[in-house]
Amino acid sequence: STPMTSSPWMAALIQTVGELISKYETAGYLTEDLEKRKDESLEMEVRNCNKLRCYWQNVRVDDVRRSTFVKYKEWRVLNTANGHKGLKACDYDLQTLVNAAKWAIAVDRLVTNPFSERPKFQKGKLVKHCRIYCPDDADELHDAAEHLMQNPRSVVLGFQLLLESYTGLRGGELHHWGTKEFGKLTQDGRYVKVWREKNQHLVNPYCELNPGLEATMAAFAAWKRVAHPRSKKFLPSPRLKGALSEDALSHALLR
Repeated sequence: STPMTSSPWMAALIQTVGELISKYETAGYLTEDLEKRKDESLEMEVRNCNKLRCYWQNVRVDDVRRSTFVKYKEWRVLNTANGHKGLKACDYDLQTLVNAAKWAIAVDRLVTNPFSERPKFQKGKLVKHCRIYCPDDADELHDAAEHLMQNPRSVVLGFQLLLESYTGLRGGELHHWGTKEFGKLTQDGRYVKVWREKNQHLVNPYCELNPGLEATMAAFAAWKRVAHPRSKKFLPSPRLKGALSEDALSHALLR
């Protein structure tokens, strides 16, 4: 009888996780339905694959066990600057392996998904929800903004805090202002054109220009003309180069 491994179809199966990652990258990080990923979903897959290869390159697909995930978790935490916060990063990484395997199954490069039973390491009790830390009232919000603006290097963060509060936008959403039409007013001057995550900008692409937002935008523009006259970024970095990082405000509020 002919061994199963001699079959051309079996020879095409992916053997190592490193090979899976490379094939997934070459295919363009497609979904299990062979659709293209966009925006942050695509960016996350690219970022995670770069990190995953450091550990998984030579691991055989057939050798993946729960203990393999645990060992990766230990390695990931040690190689993350934020210590225990590596647990969340680890979960994101492993989800990318799940996604890659789903794609491989769709194109007949894997028979089963060896990552489908992967554990989740970020426990609920470790998650700190933003609602725990939100201001109780407008006075507390403005006190926080004032505290940030007392330091010349974090004035931009004070403005970001107020702009997010007046619009209800996430930090990543506000960072799109200054590109295309985002951050500009509608023709009637009543609304601001905004980008929203998870394709929600297609559903609700505007936010109302309320008096607080209008005053903040005017003050921010005046400050920016003086402090960063040459910057083409909406939220300029205090280092005078490039844009502010998306997590800068979060880190400042934690401090």
